[in-house]
Amino acid sequence: MGSIINGKRKKVRQYLTSRYGDSLWYRDEKYCVIMSIDGKSRSVFNLQKDPLCQKNIASNPQAMKIIEKAWLFILKDAGGSIPDYRKVEKTDALGEKY
Repeated sequence: MGSIINGKRKKVRQYLTSRYGDSLWYRDEKYCVIMSIDGKSRSVFNLQKDPLCQKNIASNPQAMKIIEKAWLFILKDAGGSIPDYRKVEKTDALGEKY
């Protein structure tokens, strides 16, 4: 049972990562980054200045460090690599090819 349900707190994560199809997502308290499965950034948002994510700052020179940090955490959570299913026609519920 999760810590929210049973009231027992474990270590709090400082960031979140997710994958939906061929898109990756990273978020911490300052930034939200959306990228493709090869690590190329699509969007970077400064959540403190732009909480509604209206202004993409990916082309800003400072964004490269944010993107690199996001990529490292995404790879860590994924176990070191991101599977590429773009040429696979079918997968099971866990994403395994068949």
